[in-house]
Amino acid sequence: MKNSNLSEHLMPGDVLHCTGNSFLSNAIQLFCRSRVNHTAFVIEIAGIIYVIDSDTNGVNPKLLSKWIEKNNYKFYVSRPDSSVYNIDALTVKALSKAGVTNYDFGSLFIHQIK
Repeated sequence: MKNSNLSEHLMPGDVLHCTGNSFLSNAIQLFCRSRVNHTAFVIEIAGIIYVIDSDTNGVNPKLLSKWIEKNNYKFYVSRPDSSVYNIDALTVKALSKAGVTNYDFGSLFIHQIK
């Protein structure tokens, strides 16, 4: 599927499990013993699909196309059951972290040592 068609297939509430090729991505994969090094959440604002995740600038929503262009991740999608999870409440919770929560690099590695 081409990236330009992704917004037609992704839905609010989708969780993107990502694999990158940068030094940090590889370090996270190594320490976590996982192929997944990043997770992002799909939200909808005013009918437009965004991805909200944490990076070095903290937690912020980004247009899907800009997020793909910046990160070039390979990812797979998990879709929570909307009859079990309130997607609107999850979106509000994710947005409540925007602009105020910085990426915690220290904890990322310290938790793997325990």
